[in-house]
Amino acid sequence: MDVEAQRQKRQRTVYLFIETLCILFLYQLVTLLLSLIPKSEQGPISNALYSTSTFNYTLNASRLQPIDNFTISPQTVFLDAHVHSTVSDGALDPHQVIDWLIASGYSAVFVSDHQTLDGYHKFKQVLGNRSLILLPAVEWTTCRLHMNLLNLKQMFPLCGIVDGKAVDKCPFPSDDLIRYVIEQTHLQGGLVMVNHIPWSKQAFPGRNEPTSPDMPSLDQLVAWGVDAIEIANGQTFDLQSFLYARKRGLIPLTGSDMHTPSPPYAWTMLNPSELTPDGVWKEIVEKRTSLVYDARGLDFYPPQESLPRKDQIFDNWLQLSTWMDTFARSENGQYSGQQSFCHPKLYLWFPAALFLFLGYMILMAILLTLLRLLPSLKIRKKKE
Repeated sequence: MDVEAQRQKRQRTVYLFIETLCILFLYQLVTLLLSLIPKSEQGPISNALYSTSTFNYTLNASRLQPIDNFTISPQTVFLDAHVHSTVSDGALDPHQVIDWLIASGYSAVFVSDHQTLDGYHKFKQVLGNRSLILLPAVEWTTCRLHMNLLNLKQMFPLCGIVDGKAVDKCPFPSDDLIRYVIEQTHLQGGLVMVNHIPWSKQAFPGRNEPTSPDMPSLDQLVAWGVDAIEIANGQTFDLQSFLYARKRGLIPLTGSDMHTPSPPYAWTMLNPSELTPDGVWKEIVEKRTSLVYDARGLDFYPPQESLPRKDQIFDNWLQLSTWMDTFARSENGQYSGQQSFCHPKLYLWFPAALFLFLGYMILMAILLTLLRLLPSLKIRKKKE
């Protein structure tokens, strides 16, 4: 083989290597662009997964045992004091939530969508002749704490009024503003429940600070007028808050905090003289409540639908972009519920992973180049 032929061979090999490397990087560029597509990190959960979900099971209520000497009778009401729907950030529409509640053994509910009473009004519209007692509530969602404003009759400016105008957002409410919200709820004859204290107090993943920074203490909240504590939220039973509520004479209530279909774990029980919203409310106000907590939930998990095929294809393409998190990513922290975040944004870089990736790309380019050269080598060998 003459010198010119060898030069051309080396040149072709280099061209093939560069071309292969460009193809690989083009593929990675596509996934990078996919990673730039805006994604809702803490917004409403897509109803697409659950749009056709039905709940045709029935809870075996005979296994439910109250934690005290409360007597369960045919008149007993099983209450969920905390639930969400598509009106705020839930995955089920109001009609589906009602089906889930009834299937899960509840006969009364505080409809507590975030920052709005619209959920309660939607529930009333779609209830029909189904047997469920509806009571209004709002979950006031901030970075410092979450509170359910129970039996609220009408909305008021949750962030207060400044210079005669309602303030739109207050992710970090002051102590005075928290007292204002409690007072305004009491003026309407409502009660205030502080929600999911363990969740609020636990460290946020990747941070050395609580999920709800600067949450007021229970002693402070009681001094400001809080009436009740959510001592069971989803699968979490808050023993410390339960004992505190009994000691301070607060009302212990339970909430599923249901956003997506999940097993029920806790029920607040009441024996009202009338099976009406007023009858249930009277029992709560007079603190004649008990509760059931059952960590077993159901014998099976409530159904979850799959995405429609066209959405699956798009979702799979979007999943390609997750490899970028291996090299660098940003973390926003806990969502405030008010179009902002509760923790400073973090930018994390992983240079070792990036160098390993570049080495992998070069190795792959070499192997693919050799594979592309193999047919021409075989042809040349035959000619020789």
